[in-house]
Amino acid sequence: MNRELLLILLTGTLVVVAVVAAIPWFRTSRPLHGSPIAATGDALAAGIFLGAGLIHMLPDAAQGYAAHGTGYPWPFVICGATILGLALLEHLALGSGRSAVPALAAAIALAAHSFLAGAALGATSREAAILVLFLALIAHKGAASFSLAQVLTESPLSRRRALTMQNMFIAALPLGVVLGAVAIRQEQAWPLAKPTILALGAGTFLHFGLQRHRARAPTSGRARWVMPWFGFALMALIAVVD
Repeated sequence: MNRELLLILLTGTLVVVAVVAAIPWFRTSRPLHGSPIAATGDALAAGIFLGAGLIHMLPDAAQGYAAHGTGYPWPFVICGATILGLALLEHLALGSGRSAVPALAAAIALAAHSFLAGAALGATSREAAILVLFLALIAHKGAASFSLAQVLTESPLSRRRALTMQNMFIAALPLGVVLGAVAIRQEQAWPLAKPTILALGAGTFLHFGLQRHRARAPTSGRARWVMPWFGFALMALIAVVD
């Protein structure tokens, strides 16, 4: 299948999942995180994100910078700054009381995650890696969209503003995919665009993977501790095959 068509189909699927998950805003239903199947999928995604960031994106970013004679380790600086920046956004999201700031910070943090993850997906050239990253993204996209919708609707934000923030989160991923795809097409004109996006994506995936792995409670079951290793090994195997 044509790579661009594959990206369109996968991105459209992710958008639909995010929209459907956000629909029951005012219903009192159990969050998706409470499902054992969803929790296991989330654990698998953690390993995939860690493997994608460390084994695929960061080395490719470093190779891209080195190919253009850049001696300074910019990919690692960008990756580390991304991890710290996303951690700061999430820290700002941990507020108390009825202030709207935590909800807004949560929306910005999740949108940043989504945008950078989409950019990394769009900048990935190997179809096998694209499919695995898609599986990792879809494993948590619905849960993230559902959770954000709950946070926004329970905040002092007006319904209209809450909907705007939710739509910003949903639109962030396809916009990121477009940016990543353009970076590949303009690789000769913008030689450092793709490795920079990959370094940003690596930081995003490492932050999210570590975050989700730490969230696994000791009582959450053996499978949820094994699945991150399985996801990480899968990304390592793809590197061998490719």
